[in-house]
Order: sequence, then C-alpha cells, then structure tokens
Amino acid sequence: MNRIMPVILAAGILTATNGLAEPGDRFMGEYAGKHAASSGLTADATAKVVPEGDGAYRAVLASGESRVLLKGRTEGNRVLLGDSAGWTATIAGGALTASAGSGGESYSLKMVERRSPTLGKKPPRGAVVLLPISRKEPSLAEWDNGSWKTCPGGVMEAGGGDNRSRRGFGDVELHVEFRIPYQPGTERDRGNSGVYLQDRYEIQVLETFGLDPDPGVCGAVYQVAAPKVNATLPMLAWQTYDITFRAPRLKAGGTMDRPARISVLHNGVPIHDQVEVSNQTGGGAEGAVAAGPIKLQDHGHPVQYRNIWVLELSPERL
Repeated sequence: MNRIMPVILAAGILTATNGLAEPGDRFMGEYAGKHAASSGLTADATAKVVPEGDGAYRAVLASGESRVLLKGRTEGNRVLLGDSAGWTATIAGGALTASAGSGGESYSLKMVERRSPTLGKKPPRGAVVLLPISRKEPSLAEWDNGSWKTCPGGVMEAGGGDNRSRRGFGDVELHVEFRIPYQPGTERDRGNSGVYLQDRYEIQVLETFGLDPDPGVCGAVYQVAAPKVNATLPMLAWQTYDITFRAPRLKAGGTMDRPARISVLHNGVPIHDQVEVSNQTGGGAEGAVAAGPIKLQDHGHPVQYRNIWVLELSPERL
C-alpha cells in the first residue's frame, strides 16, 4: 500500500446518510468505519468513492498513513472493485466492504455525510453582503455581470464570463459557499471555477474529490500552494471557503513592499496559514493594488455560488 497523509475524520460533521441527491448515483460519496490489519489490530478508516462515468468508479480506502486505490464498475445494484495486488471490494446498500487477497486484511465501512460547520454562516455586523441568504432568486446588483443565471435559494450559477464585485476590497474576511455540478469523469477540468481576491489571487474551485493535495486541486492557491489536506466534498455537496486575506503593502510609488497573505478554511478544515503570494496567479489581473474586486471565475462549467459576504478588517502590518 502507498503512503499518504493521515486520514482526518474531524473535517466536518459526519452523520449516517443514504447518499447524495443525484438520481441514479447511490454509490458516490464518503464512507467511514474500521480497517482490520493482518495482525488483528483495528483502526479508523475512510473511503472516497468517485464516479468516472459510464458505470465506472474508483475508491480510495485510507487508514492511518496508508491507502488502497481500487477501480471497478456497477453490476446490478452494486459496484465491484479491485486492483492488481488482489484487493477486492463491494459497494451495496450504503456499505463498502473490502479484503486483501491474503493475510486477512479488510475494511468495513458505511456511507456518511460530511457537512461544513460553516455552511449557512450568517454575516457579522458590518459585513458587506454580496450574495445574501435567501429562499428566492437573488439580485445581482453587487456584481458586474448580470448574465449569470439566478436560481431559488439565493443561488447564482456561472456562465457568460467572469463575475466581479462592483466594490473593491483590501484586507478582508470572505465567506463563500459553492457547489460543484455532477460531472463524472477522470480528467481534471470538471467543476472548474475559482474565487479570486482582488481579481488577482485565486483559490481554486475544481472537482478533485479523493485526490492527493497538489497546487491545482480544489482549495489550492492556484499553482502557488497545495492545501495541507484535500478537504473537498463530493460533487453536488455545498462547500465553504472562509478566507482571511491581507492585501499586499505598497510603497509610495505603488510598487510592492510586502506580499499578500492568505489563510483558508475549506469546509471548516485549515488548509492554508498565511501563505505569501507575491504575484498574481493564473488568470489574475497584473500588478499589486491596495484594493480590488472579488472575482468568481466562469470556466465553462455551471458551478453555483451562494451566501457570499465580506468583512473588511482593520489595517495590520504584514
């Protein structure tokens, strides 16, 4: 088995579930339970099950610092998976069971739902609300691109070009909720969007559930810093970013004195702690500024957003 970062079960609230709401996909999602080693010792374990399209699935089973990657397909009302090392697994009825070809090693897991603890977080006093919590279709008055689709539940959906806040911001706390569409596959360009601070510094939005952290997965400071852990939820789940951003400090002539700093909670999990960003990330506007808009990227996928607010922070030396 390969080595990976330790499994984090406390990434949010884990509860029993019968799966996500997408019709016909009873298998996608997270599973939790126990791993029995060949020595007879047991430990907590998880699995992430990802649809790859046309009935194909992959599952990443993890316990401690080790993992097993299995692939397979639907067969009736179950998914059968395996690998070349002799591991086999079955997913059916909200449960995943797996065993090694020899040695008595096994997994016994149940489907769970992990919800961000900051989902639905209300804006504090003094915050600028860019997309309010609502049961109705929202107004896009705070945004410069009115062509984005609006939906009940205070939701707007990417399409028709990038969208920027009409206001510019410097030092802020930013809360954003987003939802990646159901797009099974193996390529990395699914559910693609991004949240840009000052139109320059991107926190990646992408369908990368179950992948190892790198500078391009969901939650990455795009091509600058990989998240400490991949805290991404399955497609269709509402996710949260809670971002603390300290704008770059500029000299009298407008050149950069000290770089921007970014800290991020992804679904309540700390994934960046004061990451310094000296230049714009890919797709960002050039040059450093004291204040700039929040940008939501349209990358051709119907990623949805809701409950977006900004709390401006008092100045602080970087």
